[in-house]
Amino acid sequence: MKRNQQLEIEIEKLAFGGQGLARVDNRVIFVEGGLPGDRAIIQIKKVKQNFVNARINRIIKPSPLRIPAACSHFGICGGCKWQNLDYVQQCQ
Repeated sequence: MKRNQQLEIEIEKLAFGGQGLARVDNRVIFVEGGLPGDRAIIQIKKVKQNFVNARINRIIKPSPLRIPAACSHFGICGGCKWQNLDYVQQCQ
């Protein structure tokens, strides 16, 4: 995997810090803003020895857990990570 490479992935679960976690070829990918069940095109931002950081370019199929965020600043200010995730799932 290389920086700026684009991949199609499916987010498996949430990781600490509010990122989605996916795997490609046994490589862990942390995806900013990804939710379990999202199918998306991502762009790799940073490649480390044990993991990769990426961001979503386009959501192909949104997670059934995805909801509209209550705050109009969601995704911009960075103060809350999971406003777009169903509350029951946030608690789990």
